[in-house]
Amino acid sequence: MKNLKNPIILPPLNTLALIGVLTVNALANILPINGLNTGQVSALYPSLFTPAGITFSIWSVICLIDRLRHPSME
Repeated sequence: MKNLKNPIILPPLNTLALIGVLTVNALANILPINGLNTGQVSALYPSLFTPAGITFSIWSVICLIDRLRHPSME
């Protein structure tokens, strides 16, 4: 576990994890499972509160600004 806190190892692992998440999310819409994309599956399960799409989009901007301000993440 000590190696995971190593500042040389952690950034590449985070980058690989991000690439993996983005790939899986893209594939979920490009190659729908059972013919349903992510939005269609979401519509099958109603909820009492669904935030506007801009709510999620703003996190990309926030994370990008944070990354630019703190590139070393130490």
